[in-house]
Amino acid sequence: NSSSTSVSKPKTNNPPPSPMPSRTYQTSFDCTKARSATEIEVCTNQTLANLDISNANLYNQSKQIDPGRTKDILINSNQDRRACNGEFNCIRSNYENSINQYKAIIN
Repeated sequence: NSSSTSVSKPKTNNPPPSPMPSRTYQTSFDCTKARSATEIEVCTNQTLANLDISNANLYNQSKQIDPGRTKDILINSNQDRRACNGEFNCIRSNYENSINQYKAIIN
Protein backbone atom coordinates (compact mmCIF):
# COMPACT_ATOMS: atom_id res chain seq x y z
CA ASN A 1 0.00 0.00 0.00
CA SER A 2 1.96 2.98 -1.20
CA SER A 3 0.90 6.33 0.04
CA SER A 4 1.64 9.39 -1.99
CA THR A 5 2.28 12.69 -0.36
CA SER A 6 1.00 15.65 -2.25
CA VAL A 7 3.17 18.69 -2.01
CA SER A 8 1.46 21.98 -2.40
CA LYS A 9 3.13 24.00 -5.12
CA PRO A 10 3.23 27.76 -4.85
CA LYS A 11 0.73 29.41 -7.13
CA THR A 12 2.36 30.51 -10.35
CA ASN A 13 -0.75 31.55 -12.22
CA ASN A 14 -1.41 34.77 -10.33
CA PRO A 15 -2.36 37.57 -12.72
CA PRO A 16 0.41 40.06 -13.34
CA PRO A 17 0.05 43.35 -11.54
CA SER A 18 -1.94 45.84 -13.55
CA PRO A 19 0.20 48.41 -15.34
CA MET A 20 -2.69 50.85 -14.97
CA PRO A 21 -1.98 54.00 -12.96
CA SER A 22 -4.47 54.72 -10.20
CA ARG A 23 -6.04 57.69 -12.05
CA THR A 24 -8.28 56.58 -14.91
CA TYR A 25 -11.20 58.17 -16.73
CA GLN A 26 -14.55 56.82 -17.85
CA THR A 27 -14.29 55.06 -21.20
CA SER A 28 -16.47 52.75 -23.28
CA PHE A 29 -14.40 49.75 -22.14
CA ASP A 30 -13.19 48.33 -18.84
CA CYS A 31 -9.91 50.06 -18.00
CA THR A 32 -9.06 47.42 -15.40
CA LYS A 33 -8.54 45.06 -18.35
CA ALA A 34 -6.49 47.52 -20.40
CA ARG A 35 -3.13 46.01 -21.37
CA SER A 36 -1.99 47.62 -24.62
CA ALA A 37 -0.17 50.94 -24.64
CA THR A 38 -3.07 52.47 -26.58
CA GLU A 39 -5.74 51.24 -24.15
CA ILE A 40 -3.73 52.50 -21.19
CA GLU A 41 -3.21 55.90 -22.84
CA VAL A 42 -6.97 56.21 -23.48
CA CYS A 43 -7.78 55.26 -19.89
CA THR A 44 -5.31 57.71 -18.37
CA ASN A 45 -5.84 60.71 -20.64
CA GLN A 46 -9.06 62.68 -20.20
CA THR A 47 -9.10 64.03 -23.75
CA LEU A 48 -8.78 60.55 -25.24
CA ALA A 49 -11.27 59.07 -22.78
CA ASN A 50 -13.82 61.72 -23.80
CA LEU A 51 -13.19 60.99 -27.48
CA ASP A 52 -13.64 57.27 -26.76
CA ILE A 53 -17.05 57.90 -25.16
CA SER A 54 -18.14 60.13 -28.06
CA ASN A 55 -16.91 57.57 -30.56
CA ALA A 56 -18.85 54.76 -28.83
CA ASN A 57 -22.05 56.82 -28.66
CA LEU A 58 -21.84 57.74 -32.35
CA TYR A 59 -21.00 54.14 -33.24
CA ASN A 60 -24.22 52.99 -31.53
CA GLN A 61 -26.29 55.58 -33.40
CA SER A 62 -24.61 54.85 -36.72
CA LYS A 63 -25.12 51.10 -36.29
CA GLN A 64 -28.90 51.65 -36.29
CA ILE A 65 -28.73 53.38 -39.69
CA ASP A 66 -26.07 51.44 -41.62
CA PRO A 67 -24.78 48.40 -39.72
CA GLY A 68 -22.47 47.17 -42.50
CA ARG A 69 -20.65 50.44 -43.06
CA THR A 70 -20.50 51.06 -39.32
CA LYS A 71 -18.85 47.68 -38.74
CA ASP A 72 -16.26 48.43 -41.44
CA ILE A 73 -15.41 51.75 -39.79
CA LEU A 74 -15.11 50.04 -36.41
CA ILE A 75 -12.81 47.27 -37.68
CA ASN A 76 -10.54 49.68 -39.56
CA SER A 77 -10.36 52.26 -36.79
CA ASN A 78 -9.64 49.63 -34.12
CA GLN A 79 -6.78 48.20 -36.22
CA ASP A 80 -5.35 51.65 -36.89
CA ARG A 81 -5.70 52.72 -33.25
CA ARG A 82 -3.88 49.61 -32.00
CA ALA A 83 -1.04 50.49 -34.38
CA CYS A 84 -0.69 53.86 -32.61
CA ASN A 85 1.14 52.05 -29.79
CA GLY A 86 0.03 54.56 -27.16
CA GLU A 87 0.97 57.73 -29.09
CA PHE A 88 -1.48 60.50 -28.12
CA ASN A 89 -1.71 62.39 -31.43
CA CYS A 90 -2.16 59.19 -33.42
CA ILE A 91 -4.96 57.97 -31.12
CA ARG A 92 -6.65 61.38 -31.12
CA SER A 93 -6.53 61.59 -34.91
CA ASN A 94 -7.93 58.06 -35.19
CA TYR A 95 -10.88 58.85 -32.91
CA GLU A 96 -11.58 62.13 -34.73
CA ASN A 97 -11.56 60.31 -38.07
CA SER A 98 -13.98 57.57 -36.99
CA ILE A 99 -16.22 60.12 -35.23
CA ASN A 100 -16.46 62.08 -38.49
CA GLN A 101 -17.25 58.92 -40.44
CA TYR A 102 -20.02 57.94 -37.99
CA LYS A 103 -21.43 61.50 -38.14
CA ALA A 104 -21.54 61.28 -41.94
CA ILE A 105 -23.75 58.18 -41.64
CA ILE A 106 -26.00 59.75 -39.01
CA ASN A 107 -26.49 63.09 -40.78
